[in-house]
Amino acid sequence: MKIFYTLIAGFMTVAMLTGLIAYIGLTNTNAISSSYMDVKEETFPVMEALEKMKFHTSERIHYYTHGALSEGAEHEYHEEINKATEEYYSNLNKYEVLVDKYFPDEKGSLEKIKKTTERFNRSCYDILELGNSGAPIKGSKEYVEINAAEKELIEAIDEALEYEYTEFDERSEQVEGTIKSTRDAILLVSLITFIMSIVIGAVISISISNPIIKLTEAAREISRGKLDTSVDIRSNDETGILSDAFNKMVRNISDEIEEHRRAEDELKRTGEQISIMIDSLPLIPYTCKAEGDFAVTYISKSVTRITGYKPGDFTSNPSFWADNIHPEDKQKVFEELTLLFEKGEYYHEYRYKISDGSYSVFGDTLRLIKNPDGKISHIVGTWQDITERKLAEISLRESEERFRSVAQSANDAIISSDGHGKIVFWNDAAKKIFGYESSEVLGKQITILMREKYREDHNKVMERIRTTGESHIIGKTVELHALRKDGSEFPMEISLSSWKTGEKIFFSAIMRDITERRRNEGIQRENERLALANRAKSNFLMVMSHELRTPLNAIIGFTELLKKKEAGDLNQKQQRYADNVHLSGKNLLRIIDDLLDLTRVESGKMEFTIEHVSVPVAVNEVLENIKEKAGKQKIIIKKDLGHEIEFIDTDGQKFRQVLNNLLDNAVKFSKPEGGTVTITAEKEGDMAKFSVADNGIGINEENMGRLFHSFEQLDSGIARKYGGTGLGLAVSKKLVELLGGRIMAQSRYGEGSTFTFYLPVAAKKEGGG
Repeated sequence: MKIFYTLIAGFMTVAMLTGLIAYIGLTNTNAISSSYMDVKEETFPVMEALEKMKFHTSERIHYYTHGALSEGAEHEYHEEINKATEEYYSNLNKYEVLVDKYFPDEKGSLEKIKKTTERFNRSCYDILELGNSGAPIKGSKEYVEINAAEKELIEAIDEALEYEYTEFDERSEQVEGTIKSTRDAILLVSLITFIMSIVIGAVISISISNPIIKLTEAAREISRGKLDTSVDIRSNDETGILSDAFNKMVRNISDEIEEHRRAEDELKRTGEQISIMIDSLPLIPYTCKAEGDFAVTYISKSVTRITGYKPGDFTSNPSFWADNIHPEDKQKVFEELTLLFEKGEYYHEYRYKISDGSYSVFGDTLRLIKNPDGKISHIVGTWQDITERKLAEISLRESEERFRSVAQSANDAIISSDGHGKIVFWNDAAKKIFGYESSEVLGKQITILMREKYREDHNKVMERIRTTGESHIIGKTVELHALRKDGSEFPMEISLSSWKTGEKIFFSAIMRDITERRRNEGIQRENERLALANRAKSNFLMVMSHELRTPLNAIIGFTELLKKKEAGDLNQKQQRYADNVHLSGKNLLRIIDDLLDLTRVESGKMEFTIEHVSVPVAVNEVLENIKEKAGKQKIIIKKDLGHEIEFIDTDGQKFRQVLNNLLDNAVKFSKPEGGTVTITAEKEGDMAKFSVADNGIGINEENMGRLFHSFEQLDSGIARKYGGTGLGLAVSKKLVELLGGRIMAQSRYGEGSTFTFYLPVAAKKEGGG
């Protein structure tokens, strides 16, 4: 324990010398303090009072002179003059007290100041009186007097201040002398203390320096990693004990370091594995502050792979996370974070701008971390890019909406059921077809739509699908009978499909009510039968027409010979008979021709020859044929052919036939007293317009819709009176349409009719067959 006692002796010696220095310093400090207090309590107040008196003297002269020079200013500066005067006399009284107490030898200066003060006050009063009288101030005796009084007062105050400054300098020299002697004594004792300290330090160093140096060198070696280093100090004092303890410590540290190194290596390997696992996750673990902009303090390297940003982008900029939230989502995100503090954990989703400038949707799971004392420390969370999932959800929703929209707008019933046959979807068409509201069937068995005898088979099929996943009806279309809400049955066409969601299987059926189709199929079969009959009729008419034309042509030819008296003269009765036979033959031939044309049109065997037809020539030819009949019925035929429509490209024979039918009807249905028929032709655009107008019997409005029907006479009485088969207009309409035109009629009963048809001026040269 030698070092301990040596250090105690050295410290005691130094302490004694330090105490001596303190005593010297304290003694002289009291003397200095006493001198300073004298100055503070005596000299400083006197100097302060004199300085203020000097200031207030200048202030008073300012206010007095301005009050005298300015009209009415005395009252304006009255308050300032009184205040400055009060301050002056307050400091004068203070100066007088200090002189009586501390400086009796300065009473001469005090009396002089009082005397000059009285003179100054009289001058101030005089200058004010002069100012109030309105006499000029500057240059007056009073003005000179007040300036002289001010100067005398200032000089008296300056003399007193000069005396105080001299007194202050003397006392300052006394204090400086005391400080110098104190400093010299302290320096002397401090020098002795310094020398003694060196001696004591040298003695102590000699006794402990060598062991300390050895320990230091050993510590350096250990710091370099040489843990087998030891210190060889053999003594019974503290250094020997320290040496043994040091060696033991080194051994323990070596063992602990080795153990720590092994643990650290293992921890490092584990940390690297965990880091690799975290960085390879589709998540982004992070920590952030629980305040302000929630600045990120740590974030996984996986953030670079997922967002393109580096971890440093987040940790170096406190507002980086908040700045890149989508502007439309930012307020909502921060509002939702308040729920985190209420619940302790929270999940929300928002759009976030990644490095390429686009926005991705991220799911953010957060949890509050608290200190042992319950205070919030920070937030830990995981970020996950859920953009693809969101797009898939949107796509799924859109697909569902499209399906529902299509399903609801479909004319066919669309019904879905689960694997147990319970209805889960029911569209509007199903409601219309079956009569059930969706609320009546959702959750019910689909067998309510089936006849009783089909339900057991349906249940067996459903069980087989649930068990094996196979069915021969999936993907096929079948026909069966279904049951409406009112119990009525109807034929139905059904297409069945299935799909799976996880382990659950669902079925969808598209059902169509084919009642109308079945009815139409029956009608179609009947139409086909009628078409066969019609074709047979047409063939019969064609054959019969051809068979009748040969003898009829012979009859017409022979009657023409008789009329021309080729076989000799005929008496009047024979001539009438020959005319009747010839006219009837002509009428019958026209009927046969109409029948042939109708059968050709209906069978699609009508042929056309397109040629350059002269309209005037064709019209004249038709008029020539009808002239005799028109003359007999007192009909005047007029024509009005436009010069711009001299030629058209059409089938000339069919064109003349249509004109002939229309003119023949116009003449036939004339009034008994005769009338007028007008044929006109003009060009409208690329069409030729032909009209045949009469002032005959006209047509009832209710009969207009049946004008162009085959084998129809509008009135049985008219048919008996005027004759005809009702084929002329029907054939004309079909011919005009096949030539690329159209025909129409206008009529007023009792006033006449106008038939108009249009043909292309330049028609395509096509043949029909």
